[in-house]
Amino acid sequence: MNTGIHFTSAITRNSRARLFNRSTPETDNIVFPRSNRNSYSVNKYAETNEKIYRGVQILDAKRKERLPNTPFLYNAWIEHKDNATNGGLCKAARLLKSLKYDTEPIDLSSYDLVSIAFHIPEEQLSVPRGMELALLHSCRVFCEELDWDAAKRNSLQVPDGHRRIFEEGHATKRGLDALVAELADLENDVLRENQRSFYKLAEARVEY
Repeated sequence: MNTGIHFTSAITRNSRARLFNRSTPETDNIVFPRSNRNSYSVNKYAETNEKIYRGVQILDAKRKERLPNTPFLYNAWIEHKDNATNGGLCKAARLLKSLKYDTEPIDLSSYDLVSIAFHIPEEQLSVPRGMELALLHSCRVFCEELDWDAAKRNSLQVPDGHRRIFEEGHATKRGLDALVAELADLENDVLRENQRSFYKLAEARVEY
């Protein structure tokens, strides 16, 4: 998810100046094999012949098994919501993934972090240019809600709907706890370091 957005002047906490920066690595433990035998047709693809419904077998490195997946449909939903939020979804996902790479205790895959960001309401992801720091607040509030609302947390599915985000072998409550703590710490740091400029992130402006 390459947004090409750079707006780090208000964030100075160690290496976290990379937030929202396109240089964040995209590595993960999940591999997409390319051989034909790892492709398969799902019913929707057979009906429509649309590429986005084409399925592949993903190698789960930890569990050492192939799992069915529809990555083209996943990416299509991400692109759709990102367009609907003027790029807000990809920026929020970039923030969550940046925290993961800077903080070892966050045991959540990039795939699941993007899936969490996908469920943030559109109105909380749609921010004017120059007001992107408000996305940090939106991410914190949404993740805190998932942290205490088990029913909502356990109901969320990845964008293509092939599984739940929080289920055995994938995202965990422990990983979410660590993410919430880091989001809260980062928001407090940003507000403290810029208290002469703004009192809450909704007021923050970043010059390009």
